[in-house]
Amino acid sequence: MTNGLAPQIRISRRVEWNYARQRNKGGTDLNSLDITHPTPHSVGARVFYFRYVDRPEICNVKISEVYGDGVAFRQCLLPNADGVQMLNVSAGNILARDGSMNKDSNGGGVFFWGCVGGSCRDHFIWNTRRYLASVVSPENGQQIQGTLCGYIAAWAEYPVNVSDQTPAPPFDTIVQAHSSDNDLLFIDERNRMVLFENGVSYGYVIGLKTEAGAYGSVRGCMVLNAYLPIFCSGTPGIFEGCYVDMLDAGSVLSPQKGFESIRAHIVGHQYATGSTEGPALLGLTVRDNFIHAKSAYPAFSFDRDAMNVTGGIVWWRGTVGGALVNSANVPSRGMRANRLSGVSFLYGDSTSVVKETNFANQIGFSFDGNALISYAGNAISIVFPNAGAFSRFNAMRGNAFHAAVTVKSTASDFHSEGNQWHRTVTNPGGSCLIFDAGATRSKSINDVFDIPSTVTAWPIDATPAHHTIRGARFYLTDGGAPGITYLIRNVPGTARVGAVYEDIHVAGDNHDLALVGALNLTAPTFRNCSSDGAGCLLVASGTTFGPMTVENVLFGGGLTNSSFAKPNTSSRLASDLVPYPGMRLPPYLRPAAGGAEGELYVDAVSGWKKYGSVGI
Repeated sequence: MTNGLAPQIRISRRVEWNYARQRNKGGTDLNSLDITHPTPHSVGARVFYFRYVDRPEICNVKISEVYGDGVAFRQCLLPNADGVQMLNVSAGNILARDGSMNKDSNGGGVFFWGCVGGSCRDHFIWNTRRYLASVVSPENGQQIQGTLCGYIAAWAEYPVNVSDQTPAPPFDTIVQAHSSDNDLLFIDERNRMVLFENGVSYGYVIGLKTEAGAYGSVRGCMVLNAYLPIFCSGTPGIFEGCYVDMLDAGSVLSPQKGFESIRAHIVGHQYATGSTEGPALLGLTVRDNFIHAKSAYPAFSFDRDAMNVTGGIVWWRGTVGGALVNSANVPSRGMRANRLSGVSFLYGDSTSVVKETNFANQIGFSFDGNALISYAGNAISIVFPNAGAFSRFNAMRGNAFHAAVTVKSTASDFHSEGNQWHRTVTNPGGSCLIFDAGATRSKSINDVFDIPSTVTAWPIDATPAHHTIRGARFYLTDGGAPGITYLIRNVPGTARVGAVYEDIHVAGDNHDLALVGALNLTAPTFRNCSSDGAGCLLVASGTTFGPMTVENVLFGGGLTNSSFAKPNTSSRLASDLVPYPGMRLPPYLRPAAGGAEGELYVDAVSGWKKYGSVGI
């Protein structure tokens, strides 16, 4: 023993293990034998197993044709499995005799089990096994025959005191065996950084995984033909520079419904839905990866806090394009401070339909600097849904949409800034930006709408109370007569107060488009808006209520082509407006020569009085 550990063991390049003559070909669980194993005879094998070993190394070793596991390190100090080559090292026991499919399986390549550190670099782990038994999944009806038979290519799991056992020395002097003691002493018991680097894996349910108390980094790996190619659950990590492709695995359901519900190419997940703090929920960085997809599965999932996805390329090439993220299994408590930035999302010219993206249950989500390009001009829908307190203060900034992209927020306090929508004459698409009734206090700041005149829906459709459109630029390319009469729609089901339109400019209008079309417009502000066309500022219907501020607007058609009662009189104010002493209404919009300029509230006794005079 060395400091309480077995001495260092090195197994290197001259070792090759071929178990084609293995008698116990099957899985690893006696309770589920002869259900879905390819050739069910016994519980399988584990070729190399190290426990409490000081810096064990198994490098440049070849392992092939094994039903079971390749290499397992348990509670070892700095284990190393660099350069391993594996072919058909796999098994599976996904279906129990009682019909349940919620069990962890076995049958994978390299497993770091409650270790201190560890590395698996330059690995080649390739599995072509499929289930032979004809069995239908009781959870989702997927025929299991012909689906992937192999658990995980390489993975790390559990803290260094797994199952409340003594950590590998000398870390037993830092971390206590019992998690309750570590909690009291504020000691971090998680594995200290496992590294998977520059490897290739193929044909497993999960390609690479870190979970349950194992900090991990995945760098420069190629992960192919997996239901969950890269999977991080309940632990921080860094996934960078990887190439991911589900290949044929993307064309079938995972027979296990639990995995199917969280599927994405790179998954940030956490099973501890009741937990509200700690590194089990946050700290995942995903950057500069390349995802190639012919399936319609999402690129990422954000089922945790403080997940930062930045850079990289996602390329969908099938007939159905995927959503940007998987929102099917997001905990209802609300995920916090997640970010998706600088990613190029490309939809190939063979893509005819794109699935809708829902950023569900996100608080303070940032969608920044991304590019969405559809070579087939697809309609793409992105939604920030309303979940009350669990969906607020989300923002998108500096994105470029070269497709018929529609972004819709039904949640309050949404912020859109510096985004660009580019449409073509052949594919003008629907609305670009929608603030639904629930998106109270939402803002569009300095957004650009580069659109053809043949648009058939309003570029901005905003109906909530107290929303702001500021600095918008509309650039119209003349391709023919438009299907709309105004550019911004404000037609709520019931009157909503306080819309603000400022510093908005329209260029290239040859069809006399108005800026805003509104129903029951209530207490709006128009300031510093202009158009080079002959349209008017406002098309109003229903009842218009004040106060209505109009300053420095330059439209060839004037203020309005509508007829509505004066909104800036004390008798036509918004119902929820409470006057205060000294409150001055904006000037009358239709002043009379020799008459008053406007009205002012004195107090509860004197009420409203007129102020100013219009000279003759």
